[in-house]
Amino acid sequence: MTVLGNLGTETRQDCKAFVAALESRFGAAHQQKRHRTKFKSRLRRREESLQELAEDIERLARLAYPLAPEDMKDLLAKEQFIDAILDGIPGCD
Repeated sequence: MTVLGNLGTETRQDCKAFVAALESRFGAAHQQKRHRTKFKSRLRRREESLQELAEDIERLARLAYPLAPEDMKDLLAKEQFIDAILDGIPGCD
């Protein structure tokens, strides 16, 4: 309800403005930014296997960069995978 509460009365009563406000908050562009942030900050979790980490990074790469060519998504995923497993290892920054 916070999203609706933040909209002015005029926007809530105008269907097109209302839909535009919701689209701006919850639409695909917003979701891509959220997925991109998750992708870039993804690190290996305690007790997480390398296979699980790799699968999640590949999933996040597809969500974060849906229009990128496959070879670009693969490259980004590989780089993030390396960063994710090296983080926290002394001398590997």
